[in-house]
Amino acid sequence: MEGDVIQELSGHSDRVHGLCWAPDGKTIASGSTDGTVRLWEWSADTKTAECRFLLPQGGPVNSVAISGDSELVAATSDDHCVRLWNVVSGDLIACLKGHTGIITSLSLPQRGARDLVPFVLTSSRDGTVKRWGYPPQPSQCLKTYAGAKVSVD
Repeated sequence: MEGDVIQELSGHSDRVHGLCWAPDGKTIASGSTDGTVRLWEWSADTKTAECRFLLPQGGPVNSVAISGDSELVAATSDDHCVRLWNVVSGDLIACLKGHTGIITSLSLPQRGARDLVPFVLTSSRDGTVKRWGYPPQPSQCLKTYAGAKVSVD
């Protein structure tokens, strides 16, 4: 399958390891080993994207995700921290710490019902998966799933 390049998003100074498109179709998040997350605003009319926010992660970024309501971006890095930002303002909401190994991936489950408690799932080279709450809930580890014989990647 072949296709045409619509636009190349330039700005990171090193490899991009995480990329995701918000469910609302307006925001793209990219994470790089340069230690930053960029939030890009996509215009369907002009088929172009412009960088709105450059968010420091604190280490090489391993993965990024955007919440189902397109209001939150999360990123993991080698510093054992999951950072959560507001997509609209770029404000840091929380830094979730608790893994003892590099966090390799994360997931923000789709939130269809407003009464569900918001949470983030992460996996780490420490052999655990963690479920985290985030605002408006307390920003803390809600559950650790341990016992993996090898690292969870």
